[in-house]
Amino acid sequence: MRKEIIAIGVVVFLAMVGSVYAQEEGSDIKAKEEKYDELYDKGMFNEAIAEYEKAIAINSNDAEAHNNLAVTYYYKGQYDLAIKHCDKAIELGGRVHPGFLEALRPYRK
Repeated sequence: MRKEIIAIGVVVFLAMVGSVYAQEEGSDIKAKEEKYDELYDKGMFNEAIAEYEKAIAINSNDAEAHNNLAVTYYYKGQYDLAIKHCDKAIELGGRVHPGFLEALRPYRK
């Protein structure tokens, strides 16, 4: 009986630690996304690209990061890279604004 109580206590403790970690991780991700957006909004495209690339290196399935990277490359005139990341965002199930897809159309080969 005592072993069962200890086992339940350990499970509850681990669940609580995991929950706190997930909340911290989520807030950390949100802070980083705000940093990327701030760089983009200030026209600091090279810096924004570097940050989006880091995010993708951590999670290559981040459709939003691919989409934002695509838009940033578009504004830098790097249309091939914009198309590459736009297509990846779509492949991952991300939403891409129809106007952006239309803007990329002339640059598709």
